[in-house]
Amino acid sequence: MRLFVALLGFFVVVLAAPSLSGQLGRLIKNDDFKMPPPGELVFGGHKAYQGVFPFYVYVLLYMEIGSSPCGGSLLTPRHVLTAAHCNMQPFTNESIVIMGLDNIKKDPSKTPGVQQKKVVSIVKHKDFGKPRSFSNDIAILTLAEPFDLTNYVQLINIPIDDSELQKQYWATVCGFETYKFDGNSVVHSDHLLYAYIPLIDFDKCFKRWPINDKTEICAGSNGTGAGPGDSGGPLFMPRGGKNWQIGLVSYASGALAEITNQADNPAIYTRLSFHCQWLNENTDGQFKCGNAK
Repeated sequence: MRLFVALLGFFVVVLAAPSLSGQLGRLIKNDDFKMPPPGELVFGGHKAYQGVFPFYVYVLLYMEIGSSPCGGSLLTPRHVLTAAHCNMQPFTNESIVIMGLDNIKKDPSKTPGVQQKKVVSIVKHKDFGKPRSFSNDIAILTLAEPFDLTNYVQLINIPIDDSELQKQYWATVCGFETYKFDGNSVVHSDHLLYAYIPLIDFDKCFKRWPINDKTEICAGSNGTGAGPGDSGGPLFMPRGGKNWQIGLVSYASGALAEITNQADNPAIYTRLSFHCQWLNENTDGQFKCGNAK
């Protein structure tokens, strides 16, 4: 039996990419991301500067036993998109989400541009875990009060149809936590990191995982991809001056040798275009998917 694991924690591998400093508070455009040379794909992590990914949400769900750090993205000022498996137990009223943060060691209350809000409720897809363990791995957090939209806090876009975006082949993931492995141990990062990863076609991915191509996306390569540390984090692409999220981190192999070779053992992402109606209904009609032109 193959071992697989939800990527509670996520973020693993990145490449040595050009610095994004000086790009605070603006959307990444198509020509900001180039296909990286294969030789630049390394473990280690490339830091993202504050404001480069203003739609990214750091999610901290506190439960009776421990806490669940995850990633997310901002749908509306009061709604955060994340993975359903991030909340496997009832959470406490200490649960929070943070935006505008580029280093988790910083005090959010003392860091300019950073906002923190309390989570009051969560809606998980009613078919989460059906027919397979991580099917429909999607959830929406509702906040006690809305975020103020600023240069460091912005909404994400989700396409009604992602078929043209997927032809771009390279996508980006961002998040905290894992940036390398030390033996069998995970080494975490305090900094927000980002990575370029290639999408993997359905036929190849299906040889490894029994996925549904309507509801899931595969991505990763040998030496780069998703790992323990930030489930629920965004998989996105730039188009037309906007960032379009096509997936969110769901699960991958739990074996170290496989998680570092995602060309043959891809990570799986919930495909968001399939869930556009669900997103609209569970934000009281406030969020609508758009046309990625």
